[in-house]
Amino acid sequence: SYEVTATVDDPNYEGSASGTFVINKKLATVTADNKTKTYGDDNPPLTATVTGVINGDTLNYSLSTTATKNSPVGEYDITVTLGSNPNYEVTPQNGKLTVTHKLLTITAENITKIYGETVTFAGTEFTVSGLVNGDSVASVTLTSDGAAASATVGTYSIVPSNAVGTRLGNYSITYANGLLTVSQKSLTITANNRTKFYGETVTFGGTEFTTDGLVNGDSVTRVTLTSDGAAASAPVGTYPIVPSNPVGTGLENYDIRYVNGTLTVSAWTLKGFYQPVDMSTPTVIIYNTVKVAALSRSSLRYLQAQLS
Repeated sequence: SYEVTATVDDPNYEGSASGTFVINKKLATVTADNKTKTYGDDNPPLTATVTGVINGDTLNYSLSTTATKNSPVGEYDITVTLGSNPNYEVTPQNGKLTVTHKLLTITAENITKIYGETVTFAGTEFTVSGLVNGDSVASVTLTSDGAAASATVGTYSIVPSNAVGTRLGNYSITYANGLLTVSQKSLTITANNRTKFYGETVTFGGTEFTTDGLVNGDSVTRVTLTSDGAAASAPVGTYPIVPSNPVGTGLENYDIRYVNGTLTVSAWTLKGFYQPVDMSTPTVIIYNTVKVAALSRSSLRYLQAQLS
């Protein structure tokens, strides 16, 4: 306030008066600006909007918040604290600092197994991206249609969910699937060994084999078996028995290895040959009603004795 004195400046009059001139404080406001930050980030610079000031004046005030870098998701006051402003009647208006969820990605690890095996998830087969402030993911639920022993060869999604850990409420969690690859199991099919006498014919039934490696009730009912020694004309010696083309159930889940068998063609042994016998055509010799061999006249001798 100021003292005011009035005097009459007129020769025809005289007198004076006094009073007080009051200058009221100007109304002003300081409004803290609302701010947003992501959990784990540093606080943003705090600012305010000032209204009502004139003449280039600057108001004295400060801004503060209880939120820190590690503060959990939520809203925190931004408080306006006024300093000395003698020419202004200042109204402070607080703002809000909003801490939002941080993005967190949990990715299931890829796994490979062999057909017939069972996968049991421990809940730790995953990776994370986005954790801060010492937070952690201890385990997640992992499921896959390929985990069972009966799952056929192929690829299956590994689906993560339900993460367990510390302060995970501060995150917006995205789950990324992994892949479970079921690979073929080794299966060995081995042809059985066979023996025959020269002159005999071997006809394979397709069941003369053994298997090693079948699981889940799968089966091999027959295979194709071939051998150069199967014909009656095959000379004495040994010949591979070659298996191939198996027929059965679930065989697409196997990496099949074939092992040959051995067909042994044995010679007949004849005793007691004497002088040559002249015959015009090959002759079949029968001993005790058993066919022994077909001999040409150039090699046939009179048979007196027996088979050994």
